[in-house]
Amino acid sequence: MAVRRCLVPLLAVGVAYAAFLVGFLVLLRLIGPEYQHSDNLSRGVVFLVWSVVALIAVAVSLTSLTFAARHLRVWLRVAIAVSNLPVVVVAPLLFVVGIWGLQDYSASFAAYDTAAQVCGHPPVIAQTGWGAGYMLPGAFDYERQRYTTHDRFIFGGTVYYCTAADAEAHGLRPFP
Repeated sequence: MAVRRCLVPLLAVGVAYAAFLVGFLVLLRLIGPEYQHSDNLSRGVVFLVWSVVALIAVAVSLTSLTFAARHLRVWLRVAIAVSNLPVVVVAPLLFVVGIWGLQDYSASFAAYDTAAQVCGHPPVIAQTGWGAGYMLPGAFDYERQRYTTHDRFIFGGTVYYCTAADAEAHGLRPFP
């Protein structure tokens, strides 16, 4: 009985690290080069799920550590506490990044749909930042780029204009 009680803190923090590995492998499978808005959704869901699982695992680990502390050697207590520290630091950060990913996903759809309603037709997509330019509806990359307006990990961004003349008035040139 005492041996199982002593293993719980170590196994619980191991669950957090195993969940991180599984989440990383899922992200490698889901995130691709094609659609940034779907990457936002994947990142948001995986980070939120991992951070909740990790925080629950840390809570179980530290709570069970307090009950089993007198049966453990000092070095093992310190090792369990130290192994919980990276999870305690990273999990809240990834929780916030996960929420950002879900917000970016929904905001991208809302921005494109609003621009299409305002213009009355598919808008011109303009990329700002490095390699600024614009593309017209029907361009080779239009479908892939239309929902990429909100991403906190890309410098620059996407802006919608109703006409190519509006984009050129802002100093943008058409993409080749």
